[in-house]
Amino acid sequence: AGLDKLGENSEGAIIIRTMNSTMLSLIEKCNPTSVFCALIALYQVHTQTKNQSKLPELVAKCILKLAKVLDSLMPVLDIGKILLYIHKYLSSIKNTGSKTDGTSANDVGTRIVKTIICEIVKKKEEKFWEYYKAIEEQPIKDTNIKRWATLMLKSLTSV
Repeated sequence: AGLDKLGENSEGAIIIRTMNSTMLSLIEKCNPTSVFCALIALYQVHTQTKNQSKLPELVAKCILKLAKVLDSLMPVLDIGKILLYIHKYLSSIKNTGSKTDGTSANDVGTRIVKTIICEIVKKKEEKFWEYYKAIEEQPIKDTNIKRWATLMLKSLTSV
């Protein structure tokens, strides 16, 4: 039985609501760069295990909620650091994908990080490449971020 079934008077459900509220408060008060990086790393770890827990789904939802407010967080984010975590994530799934570029068409994580990249590019435009330099220095070469950013920049300039 799950935690929500604990107790005779729905104590488990109360505990879960309290934990959810506490976690949301914690995420709101922490450094947004650290939260993004921690969630990406957590998603990476838990999608590589064969455990079919709901944690990756929950982490994905948290990342997407942060991505929705990315524009307002942009001034305080360390974009370079977030790009490095995205690069690490994409590098870790490279050998597990089915497409030739190393990513699976159905990979939720890939779609999430692609969304983040696109939002950063929309906001930073050509300045994006200054943040991207850290990825170029990595031993594992990028096969996706540069391509996605280039396509996004082309679509922005053609409007």
